[in-house]
Amino acid sequence: MLAQHADRVLAAERAALDAVLNVRDHLAAPVLLGTFGSTAAALLPAVVARAHDAYPQMQLRSSELDVDDALDAVASGRVDAAFGLDYPSVPLPRIPGIDTITLREERFSLAVSPGAYGMRTESRIDLRDAAGWNWILSPSNTHYGAAMRTVCRQHGFEPATSHEIIDTAVTLALAAKGLGVAPVTDMMIGLNSSVPIIRIALVQEIVRKIVLIRPAGAAARPTVRAVTEIVQHVISDHR
Repeated sequence: MLAQHADRVLAAERAALDAVLNVRDHLAAPVLLGTFGSTAAALLPAVVARAHDAYPQMQLRSSELDVDDALDAVASGRVDAAFGLDYPSVPLPRIPGIDTITLREERFSLAVSPGAYGMRTESRIDLRDAAGWNWILSPSNTHYGAAMRTVCRQHGFEPATSHEIIDTAVTLALAAKGLGVAPVTDMMIGLNSSVPIIRIALVQEIVRKIVLIRPAGAAARPTVRAVTEIVQHVISDHR
């Protein structure tokens, strides 16, 4: 009961601070945006630059988070909003009072070394055709790792994981050396375009969603609403 009252008090305090700092519609209140590796590299510089141009007095700061911690960071108030990833096979929990706004959907394909598993040119296969390949996946206790393993199981096989790696650059470097197959998206490839891999499309539509997580009442906060709109514009520019 005390925690519920404290939440309301803290929300009122944030609203009051916004009202004072945003007087005359200058949008000067502080906003802390949580981000993770790939979004930090691909999107954050453009978001910060656009925010500075549109609202010079806005105090936009960022903090790198483990992507699996983004939902909790917003729910606990450690950040005002955060980028996250949502997988249909293992969806993010829906928490009362928290909005999960889809920004972009990315389709997965597979990255392999030229010549590995008989793949010498970019082609299209059924996921089940890769059942006997060695896989490079994020650990099973991560959201991403659990989602990929769930998809494979839904198609009738358990992926033989030869390397459990979280970092995308390391994952693709291993795939380029012929040490396994790795799931990839456009953003992953774009951030590692020099890695010599070939990309194999999948018959199945396996996707992830890049999302923005924020308190459900955040739309009433001018600064968070402004940052949301900026993020949506930046995502649109990167399509």
